[in-house]
Amino acid sequence: MTKMKRTLLFSFSLIVGMISHAQITLDPLAVVEVCPGVSFDVSFQATGAFLAGNNFIVELSDATGSFAAPSAIGTQFGTGSALISCNAPLGTDGPGYLVRVRSTMPVMQSAASNTALVFPTPDTGYGTSVSICGIVPSVDFATLLGGTPDPGGIWTIVQGTGTLVSPPSGLYNGVNMDPMSWSTP
Repeated sequence: MTKMKRTLLFSFSLIVGMISHAQITLDPLAVVEVCPGVSFDVSFQATGAFLAGNNFIVELSDATGSFAAPSAIGTQFGTGSALISCNAPLGTDGPGYLVRVRSTMPVMQSAASNTALVFPTPDTGYGTSVSICGIVPSVDFATLLGGTPDPGGIWTIVQGTGTLVSPPSGLYNGVNMDPMSWSTP
């Protein structure tokens, strides 16, 4: 074997060895309760060699913690440890959601988070309430609650600013409405 071939084979073996030792370790989650539609950060440590053009992707499990059909909630190109801003999907509610980070070059993934995320569940019916977190342009309460609020109810702003257009089934247009509550007389 020529010296050139040995050098190429050695270089290739070295690169493959470094890539095979690449690892992603998820840091503990900084938050546990996240409102749907609001951003939160996920950080991780990347050790070993990740190739140029690699993409780190934060994935969210379903409410049972299964990653059979994960949702990508954040992404960042890079080759090292990072803090990735993620967006909690609208329509996600309840406890049990896990996150993990995967890479594209090489293809691998971290273990799932040790702590499950909780997305507050909207509640409907007589004398109930729902929290809306973060800055959003408008919210249709009938859609958010998944039903028709009780007749005679009054929407009240507990904290935040905005204008209620047509209670209880219309749009709430506001700047920051964290939280609002549905109350009955």
